[in-house]
Amino acid sequence: MLKVKSEKISSILKKISISRLIFSSIFALAIFYMSKIVFLGYVYEENYMEKFYFSEYKILLLWIPIIYLLLYLIERFYKTIITHITGVDNSKYKKKFCVISFIIMLILYIFYFLTFYPGGVYIDTWTALEMLTGKIEFTSQQPVLYTLMLNIVKTFLPDYYTGFAILTAFQVILMVSILTYFIYWILDKGIHPIVAFFVVAFFMFFRLFPLYSVSIWKDTPFSLILFLFTLLIIDTISEFKENKISVSTIVKFNILTLFTVFLRSNGIYLVLASIITLFICFSKKILKEKVINFKWFSISLLITIIICMIIQHSLVLLGIKESPKVEMLAIPLQQISRVVAVDGNISESQKELIEKVLPTENIKKQYRALLADKIKWDSKFNEKYLYEHLPEYFKLWFELLLQNPSEYVISYLLETSGFWTFNVVGPEAYQSAVTWETLNNKVQNQNLIADNSNFDFWNNMLAVGYYSGGLFFWITAISGLITFRLCEKKYLIGYVIPLTLWLTVMVATPMGQALRYVYILVLILPLNLLYPAIFAKESIKINK
Repeated sequence: MLKVKSEKISSILKKISISRLIFSSIFALAIFYMSKIVFLGYVYEENYMEKFYFSEYKILLLWIPIIYLLLYLIERFYKTIITHITGVDNSKYKKKFCVISFIIMLILYIFYFLTFYPGGVYIDTWTALEMLTGKIEFTSQQPVLYTLMLNIVKTFLPDYYTGFAILTAFQVILMVSILTYFIYWILDKGIHPIVAFFVVAFFMFFRLFPLYSVSIWKDTPFSLILFLFTLLIIDTISEFKENKISVSTIVKFNILTLFTVFLRSNGIYLVLASIITLFICFSKKILKEKVINFKWFSISLLITIIICMIIQHSLVLLGIKESPKVEMLAIPLQQISRVVAVDGNISESQKELIEKVLPTENIKKQYRALLADKIKWDSKFNEKYLYEHLPEYFKLWFELLLQNPSEYVISYLLETSGFWTFNVVGPEAYQSAVTWETLNNKVQNQNLIADNSNFDFWNNMLAVGYYSGGLFFWITAISGLITFRLCEKKYLIGYVIPLTLWLTVMVATPMGQALRYVYILVLILPLNLLYPAIFAKESIKINK
């Protein structure tokens, strides 16, 4: 009897997926912590995390099997639908389908453009324009390439409206074109046209797509480039499998590398992560088999990256100063500030060093758990002293970590909460279809449709409710798990760019919630839903 029971238990344990169990445990832990966060609707509020006790962790015993079961059902669902939504020959009508899709999407997006004319001018955009026109010091705080793009606006000054309208129109066309390319891409992969139709509808009516097309900030073009880069990397997998890298792929890879690096300061990390992962995954093939054009692929990328680094280090020679280093120190600043704010374990000598950067009284007054800006923008914040004594400050940070580990963990969880929770979400940096209120009335939205007709779509087009960046992260993570379970491991490369971007935000975010920082996770939402199905048919596992 005992032997029979033992065999049954052994059989059950063998069927348990370790990857699914680990994921379920991490997800359950995240749900537990997010349930303890009290978000008051805005990052400037005194948001906090409720106290919890060790005994409360027993809730995980309930959450883990529930999540495990749901993941199992999702996986079974994909196995069921794969043959129904993939493997279709769309070659006869995919071009016509895409042309029609482009036209109908563009028409709808033009309605957004005319409703929020000349576009949502954000404060960062305004700052970049003032750098370009010489009104403030030119630094690399705003991406230099993005700042130079604003020459379109500068050309029409003092007519701000025409300049911003042309920039917005260009961005609308760019977004619709890239979304249309994605439709072509999935049809080319054999996705059923009915599924493609629903994707088009999603691009049209999920407002975070058209709203971002008229949001004039650096995150929209940057995320669009990352979207293209992700699709290119996925296509490169197929080329490696065929032992040949096409010349067009080499050219595209280098062009997208340049745009990625110069449209955002963390772009270089995304490029390096992608290249390193690609080379590691195909190292055996590269070493054992001759991949045509691989040498030129490697040499060209190396040259492009070197050129990028030379240009970045030469900006000072062009009169463009480096971005303030404090931009990258948000999380350490927040952790030290929290220890001060809650009267944590701090020695007198440690307090003296803290006082030299910012008086503790000011820290207690300005500290907000989800916003580092109030600390670094305080009038008494001694940025110069911080730069000159960074080694001492990092030593202080490490000492306080050992003395106040729980406060450091809480500070980190709160400061990054909008990127891994569902409930920390609000209007700050969510979308910017409406011009920023600090522009001194130089640019105001003009509702051209309402002004010239009896129709007013303003309220219907603005976002209703909010979605957190954490929601889109977990959708991406679940998609990655399903891909890991059903597809060849090499296809996980398709998640490298979005997840590396998410990681860079998780180590340096100045704000606890800002959807624009991880907008690529919104753009790739349809890709995440379809990705496991597209490539699962190539996996041996699917037939087991």
